[in-house]
Formats: sequence, C-alpha cells, structure tokens
Amino acid sequence: MQPSDRISIIKNTLYSEKKVTIAEMAAKLNVTYPTIRKDFHQILLSDNSIKKIHGGLCVESEEDSLDLYSKRLVKHEKEKEQIAAKALSYITEKCTVLLDSSSTTFVLAKAMVKLDFRFTVITNGISTARLLSKNDKITVIVLPGILHNNSNTIIDEFNFNFSNRFNLDIFIFSATGLTLNGGFSEYNLQEVSHKANNIQKAKKSIALIDSSKFGQSSSANFASLDDVDILITDNKISPETKSIYSRRIEIL
Repeated sequence: MQPSDRISIIKNTLYSEKKVTIAEMAAKLNVTYPTIRKDFHQILLSDNSIKKIHGGLCVESEEDSLDLYSKRLVKHEKEKEQIAAKALSYITEKCTVLLDSSSTTFVLAKAMVKLDFRFTVITNGISTARLLSKNDKITVIVLPGILHNNSNTIIDEFNFNFSNRFNLDIFIFSATGLTLNGGFSEYNLQEVSHKANNIQKAKKSIALIDSSKFGQSSSANFASLDDVDILITDNKISPETKSIYSRRIEIL
C-alpha cells in the first residue's frame, strides 16, 4: 500500500472517530509503528484542524466547525492533487491570484506554498489564507465579510466587492456541479454573484473540477462554459465526456 493510500484511510478514520492511535492504525493497516508515525507527521503538516495527542491524533475541538470542510478535503483527494499539479504552472512570479474557498483550491494552495518566488493571493478561504501565510514570499489578502458557524468561507454580505480593487491576473475556483447547458453551479447562493463577478473581472479564469462533478447541477448557475477560459480536471474523466466538453472549453 502506498503512503498516500494509508494517509487517506487514516484521515477517514480520524474524521469518523475523532481520534486515532498509532497502535490502532498499525494493526488496521498491518504496518510498523514507525511507518504510522511518519504518516501522522505528514497529516499534521497538511491539516491545521488536526493536533497531536499522546500516542495518536485527534480533531481539535475548536475546529469542529470545519469538520465538514475537512471531510471534503479527503473526498476525491487523489483527483484533487492531479488537478492541483496541472494548475500550479499558471502561478507565476508577481502575479495576483484570487482563490475561492473550495477544498480543491486548498489542495492547490498546498502546492503553491512551496513556490520560491513572490506573488499575491487574495482569498475568502480561512484555511487557504492560513496555509499560504507560512511562506513570507506570498502576500496574502483575506477578503472582508462574515464568517458563519460551520464554515471555512468568509461571505461578503455587505457587498464590499473588495476584489474589484485589484487587477486580477487569474481567478481560480471550483464549483459544486457542471453541466453542458447549465455551466457551473454552486449550492452556496451567497457566493454565486461574487463568483460570476470575479470571472468577469479577472484576466483569466480557471475552473478546477474533479470528474465526479460532471453532469451534476446545484442550486444556482453562475457561469457558462463559454465564460471560463480553462477547465482543469483529473484523469478519471471519460474520453467521451472530455470530447463533448472540449467543444465548448479548453480542458486540461
């Protein structure tokens, strides 16, 4: 079993049980204690909602409001990593990037934080901002608004439209669903108008959509396929689906 597979199993167990131990996971995965300790170390580096306890890991009680978000990070994790690897090449020195608060862009942020040049990131995602602030070459700007309970997203309920003050090189976002005729849709109605505005404002818009979201629709549409410049997905997309959508938008 690959380390990434073990880590996914450990995370799933952790978010389900709220706590895991070295002994428990070593027995479950049939590996040595040192191997599990290495896996635990990687998990701690990648997720601020998890803390170390004696003999194991647990989800911090003060971060319980982000539990659903953490579960989304685990879901389709490998696909999101494939997408992030493709998207990373669009981040260039001195660029200004707007990231939404999705779990997919957070996976991209985990790759961005390792870059060794200066650029600016604007985001309404608390976890994304926290992570990127660890690199002092990245200027991190957090959009103003209200942070609701059980949320990772700052919502601009005052219509500040703060992102309009910047010259955005790229807007990188995800969506709840994507259909050929309806385009990109979102379940969070408070984000719909802002995503639509940011797509129009940015010089380039890039959608990060894993293959499970194709053919799915949510509460409201915020952009058509023609509105977005590039669609990045994972390797699980079927050749037929890719061919159909490629007629309307560039797909990587």
